[in-house]
Amino acid sequence: MDQKEGQNRLTPVELRAIDRIVMIACGTSWHAALVGEYLFEELAHLPVEVEYASEFRYRNAPIDKHTLVLAITQSGETADTLAGLREARRRGHKVLAICNVVGSTIAREADGGIYLHAEGYPAAEMKHGPIALIDEQTPTVFLVPKGALREKTYSNLQEIKARRGPIIAIATEGDEMAAKLANEAIYLPATLEPVLPLLEIVPLQLLAYHIAVRRGCDVDKPRNLAKSVTVE
Repeated sequence: MDQKEGQNRLTPVELRAIDRIVMIACGTSWHAALVGEYLFEELAHLPVEVEYASEFRYRNAPIDKHTLVLAITQSGETADTLAGLREARRRGHKVLAICNVVGSTIAREADGGIYLHAEGYPAAEMKHGPIALIDEQTPTVFLVPKGALREKTYSNLQEIKARRGPIIAIATEGDEMAAKLANEAIYLPATLEPVLPLLEIVPLQLLAYHIAVRRGCDVDKPRNLAKSVTVE
């Protein structure tokens, strides 16, 4: 297959032999990898580890023979992720890349690639520190889709409400609890649980964009940030 088209060059035999996945990434790509960890473990029943690429390249961690390394990068040129990819290949492991740029260095050097491309923490972590930040001027955005953990998430939401913190809830259509407990509710159509992150990211990205614009931030050129980090 043509690598420049972002297609997989691993054979069916090589894919079936995979019994573990290590995901390497930096920045917000690392957070995307955390979502991928849950999906791979639930749907493929494969153990997954998520590593910062900047640490993976130096740790010399033991990796089993049939481990697939999955590199995630928006630009395809992130120096630490590229170095991690090269280290994995040097040690004889197959590497796939999730990258937005066809023809980038990582897309070319991986054994295959696909396209994809923010940030948060589990609701249960609220009591372990972030709840100290809650006041009437600090809004909290909750993701409360219908599912097994919906009630537990609402329990954490009520902790914020009790402290008079403004709440924005992103919930599933028909969930009346969101409108009752939150100051603002954004509804998403019902869908399969593995697809939820793809729907939830849309209002979250729009929210981040419009807040940045209203604050007068340059959303195209964030302060002190480069489009891709090509140095250590």
